[in-house]
Amino acid sequence: MNKFKGDVNKFINYLFGSSPHKENKLNYNIWGILAPSKESGTDIPRENIYKSTVVSSSFYTFDVERYLMTEDNKTLRDLAANVSYDLIYIMVNSNKYGGGAIYNHYSVTVSDNQWEEYLIVHEFGHGFAGLGDEYFTSQVAYEEFYKPGIEPWERNLTTLTDFDSKWKSLIDDSTPIPTPPDTIYFGIVGVFEGGGYVPKGVYRPMYDCTMKSKSVDNFCVVCKKAIQEMIDYYCDR
Repeated sequence: MNKFKGDVNKFINYLFGSSPHKENKLNYNIWGILAPSKESGTDIPRENIYKSTVVSSSFYTFDVERYLMTEDNKTLRDLAANVSYDLIYIMVNSNKYGGGAIYNHYSVTVSDNQWEEYLIVHEFGHGFAGLGDEYFTSQVAYEEFYKPGIEPWERNLTTLTDFDSKWKSLIDDSTPIPTPPDTIYFGIVGVFEGGGYVPKGVYRPMYDCTMKSKSVDNFCVVCKKAIQEMIDYYCDR
């Protein structure tokens, strides 16, 4: 339990190390719920490892190794009900790379991996602000997640079907759409092809972002705006 308390403090430091969370630190309340498990760790089915944990977390969700989730929503909600909450975040005591999130439901990440800071902030982006994944080279559970001709609901992805509803107003008139992946366009808002798990047909706002690469304090302009608007919503501003 002392390690859990330390991991919660580590979570807090990581979350507030990235903008726009750091600028809004006083707008957050974070509660750590002391809910001990019978065993340490988590299930890793492909390695025949099964642990008795309080929310029954497991790697290989949807048969993807890194996808770490829980299906025991009843127990999870019963535990979370000990405090007033808007978002649930599950910390898993493991050094194996993994995590996951469902918008407005819960986020999960491991506590002891070399990429833990990135994982914590990235998965928070999903669970809190509904941000989409901008990468397109990793294994996924579902192919063709975003259909041509249908605009993604996530704020940071587009198929250019209804781009006016996305970040078009943030793009300079001199920036081409789609935007070539040339160094002269790195660091500016554009329409870069590749995102939503596919290299073609889905576009992201900037060349790089915490929702694309293993990077910290690197949310793009559009993702920062989406997170800030969600903070303002919860704070009734």
